[in-house]
This record gives sequence, structure tokens and C-alpha cells, in this order.
Amino acid sequence: MKNFLLFCLFTLYTCISFAQQQPATLNDVIKKYGEPGTTSPHVSTRDSRPNILFIMLDDARYDSFGPEDPIPFFPTPNIDRIANEGINFKTTVDVLSLCTPARGTFFTGLYPHKNGATSNPENIKNNLPWISSILKSSGYYTGLSGKLGFDEDSVRGFDKYLISTQESYIDSRYNYNGHPNIHIAGHTTDVLTNYAEDIIATRPVDQPFFLYLAHRAPHVPYIPRPEDANLFTNDTMPFPPNDTPYVKNYPSYLYPFNQAGDSIAQDTEYRGYFRMLAGVEYNTGVLLNYLDSLGLLDNTVIFFTSDNGNIKSEHLLQGKQLLYEESIKIPLFIRYPAWFAPGTVITNQIAANIDFAPTLMDLAGVTNTYGMDGVSLRKLASQEVIRHNIMCEVFQENETPSMREARTMDYTLIKSFCDQETEEFFDLVNDPRENINLINDPAYQSIIKYYRCKLDSMRVALKDFGIDTIISCKLKFEDTSHVGFSDNPGPIPACVVPVFDAGDPYNQGGGSTTGIDNIPVEESGIWNVTVFNLLGQPVFNDKRFYKFPLSDQLIYVGNTPPGIYVISFENQGQHLVRKIFLQ
Repeated sequence: MKNFLLFCLFTLYTCISFAQQQPATLNDVIKKYGEPGTTSPHVSTRDSRPNILFIMLDDARYDSFGPEDPIPFFPTPNIDRIANEGINFKTTVDVLSLCTPARGTFFTGLYPHKNGATSNPENIKNNLPWISSILKSSGYYTGLSGKLGFDEDSVRGFDKYLISTQESYIDSRYNYNGHPNIHIAGHTTDVLTNYAEDIIATRPVDQPFFLYLAHRAPHVPYIPRPEDANLFTNDTMPFPPNDTPYVKNYPSYLYPFNQAGDSIAQDTEYRGYFRMLAGVEYNTGVLLNYLDSLGLLDNTVIFFTSDNGNIKSEHLLQGKQLLYEESIKIPLFIRYPAWFAPGTVITNQIAANIDFAPTLMDLAGVTNTYGMDGVSLRKLASQEVIRHNIMCEVFQENETPSMREARTMDYTLIKSFCDQETEEFFDLVNDPRENINLINDPAYQSIIKYYRCKLDSMRVALKDFGIDTIISCKLKFEDTSHVGFSDNPGPIPACVVPVFDAGDPYNQGGGSTTGIDNIPVEESGIWNVTVFNLLGQPVFNDKRFYKFPLSDQLIYVGNTPPGIYVISFENQGQHLVRKIFLQ
């Protein structure tokens, strides 16, 4: 009898535990916890500003969709519709190709080195406003459905939200408007789309809405919707033609740390990736049709993009946190008839994710007084603003060093912060797949020097004066022969380094090896001069007689290479520090 009672109690406990573990439907969750009330400013009359639907994918490449280069086995008519009925920015980059930094830039309009989100564990600085808060305070009804990318408690500026908090895709966990660890049935891509529809359905009718739909797909693990699980089984995957490793002039940290798997693993990777995207394609159509059924389609600005790209076996590499094209380039399609004529394609400008927040403010009629690094994409499309170059960045993680890139429409220079000189230079016109590093090619040295200056110039303009660490790495199998595409790459434009910001505590006028102005000392004498790189490491030291003021004489800095430095003058207790640019 005793054993029988124990058996019954165990069975009852098991049943209760099983019931508690069963996921609820999204509708049941909404009924149980209710809809949060809006705290957006009330508007007395109907607001005619456009609605905004911002669809962001996770790790989706720029070349996976029809408007770019149609993939025969993977038609994307719903996603393509956004581009075909709007605008396609063909060259759009993520200034730091990693999930959290990309989202930090989306929310703030700032480079990661400014907003603080320089790696996946890092949050945005507390004193910075989020675009969601800016739009909400201007009268928009704001909703989030999807991946936040930061601590759940850090979410700001949303009237209602469903945050995906688990990387599994089936019957996953969410934070529903401050209620954590809610177990919801269904595939994440479907659940997020369904909640996006709920945000639209429950919006105040007198307010425009801003809906941020941040899909987890196609991020690993590749767990597609059940109806997509067997797609593409007999299709040939689009392996790149350059899926073999670099053999010369390549950074030593590439292999094995960033190396792709064998052909079987790569094939599996591709199939999983496209199966995940199939769910996004289907659900994009669901949302477009829903907006159309409500008569909201043409007054809703629809963005389609990704947080970053992803390298899939190019050069036998994988992942993202590298500054190659497959990693930094992202898709960007926008549908809004009031701004962009159908079928508009921008091929002569570089757009970037620093432009997203300024564009949203432009749509909302909010003046950009926040010091953001980007510009409105409307101005790029109309050629009111011309951008032919961009800086991208990476911060050291494990065996991969910090990096900076100066990219234009024609060339790209990538500088890795190694203990030995480690640079890459690619001709994007003749070598768009970045197969040949020209950094040691004699014919390209003049233009490489120009791009070094350009990179330093952009770092100055963006106040990028610090690198977190230097690691041991170098170029492997260096080759100094002429392997490029021209014996004369063409005329080299002048490189102008901007004046340092007057608010910079180190700055009293800027300078170079030709002289330093505005040092408020008249005493001539023997001065100890030390030049530090931006890591604070001394690279040159000298003691000699200098006559002040210094603006009319050369400052000897030995063989210090071109770049940005801090120069220190010391003499009998006096200590003067200035930033300089050596060229």
C-alpha cells in the first residue's frame, strides 16, 4: 500500500511538472499577462507621419536575395518586393560585424567605440539615448518583437515588446513586457511575426507606429520551421569559387582560428542557412499582406536589412568578426513611395548602419541634435550627401586582433593591430572577392600610402584614438613581387587630415613633423621629447635643444612611421602633451 501511494504521488508530481513545462500559445500569454498601456505622448489629432517597420535579420549575407544575384533554388519574391517597389543600396556596410555592436549602432547611430558596445557582452553606455526612446518621445507608438542583443533589463523606449531570450527556435523562451522566461509554443520566426502583427493591431489609431522586428534567423543553430526542414535537399549549394585558403601575404591569425570546416560541414551549413531564410521569406510576405489588408502599406516605411554579414567558406574562412566583404556587407532594401521611386538602385554611394537612426529621425521629422555619426539615407539616395569612403572596426577577441579598415568604392585597406606590421590592401574593382593582397606590390605603394593617411584621417574625425590591446601576429609568406592589376593605379588624390576637435583635452592646435602651433611656452632649452602610439607605448625618445614657439621649426621624431601619435615634451617639471599626425 505504501509503495502504491508513493507511486501515485510520483505520478502526480510528474504530471504537474510536465504541465508546467508545456509552452503556451502566444495568444494565451497575451490573455494571461494583458496588453501594456502606452506611455507615448498623447496627440490631439491624427498624426500623418509614416509608420515604420524595421526588419532586421541576424547574420544574413548581402548576396542571399533576388535583387542582388538571384539564387536559382531560393526565390525570395516577398523580400524582393521591398527592393523592387523601393530602393536597393547595393553597397551597405556594418561598421562592426558582430551582433551586439551592430545593434548598438542601430539604436544610437554611433560607432561602437563611441557607444560602448564593442563586443557581444557589452551594453550601450547608460547616458546615450536610443532611437526607440527618441521616436517614442516624438509621439510614435513603439514596439519590439525579436532579439534585443543586450541584457533584457536594458531595453528602452518601447511601449510593448516580446524579446527572444533563447537561441533555440522551437518552443523557446521570451521576455513579454517585463515578464521573463515565458515559454511560448511555435517556431521563433513565426512567433515574432505574430507578435509584430499584434503590435500593429493594438496600436493607437491616432499615432504612427515604429515596429522593430528583429528576427533571430538565420543565426545558428540552424533549426528551421518544420515545413522548411527538408527544403533544398537535392539542390547544389552556392559554394564560392575562392573556397581555398590564402597562401601568401595573409594574417597569421586567420588559420586555424577562423578556418571553415570540410566540404561536408560547409554543405550542411549552407542548407541550414537557406532553410532558416525560407521562414523569413514566408513571414515577410505575411506582414506585407497584413499591412496591405489594413490599407497601411504605402504609408509604412519598410526596411529590410541584417545586423551583419557572414563569411561562409570564402578563403576557407568562416564567421563574421573579420573585415572582409562577406562579413561587413549587408542587404538594405527600403520601400516608401513618398521617398523612393520603384526599382531605384544606388551603386555609387556607401551606406552604413550608422545611417539607420538618422534616417528614422528624418522620417519622424525629428531634428538630429544627438551627434550621430551617420546621415539620412534619403540624402545619400538623392546625392545631397556624397559618401565614397567608410571606416570599419573590430576589437580584439581571442586570437583575432583589433582591426581598422578604410574602404572606398575602389579599394580597401585593413590594418590589424599586431606586434608586427600586418596590413591588407585589395583592389575591389578588379578583385571584388579580395583574393590578392597587394600590400607589398611595388606598383601600389603610393596609393597604399594614401589609404593609410585616409584611415588615420577617418580615425581622427571619428575620435577613434584607442586600441584595446596588441597581440602577436604578422603577415605570413610575404611576397614583394608585382601581382596586381596595373603598373600604374592612377593619380593619387591629396589626403587631408582634419583638425582635432577643440574639446579634446590633448589638443591645442594639432601638428605634424613640420611644426606644432600654440604651445604656450616661451622658454627655450633642452627638452625631452617622447612619441607614444595610441596604445600608450613609447616609439621614439629624444633629448635636444628646442626654441619656442615650435610652429616655425621641425620636430625631430626619428623614423617614426606615418600615423596618429601623442607627443610629450618635458623640461624641468614642465610637461606638455599634444596629439600629432605624422605624414
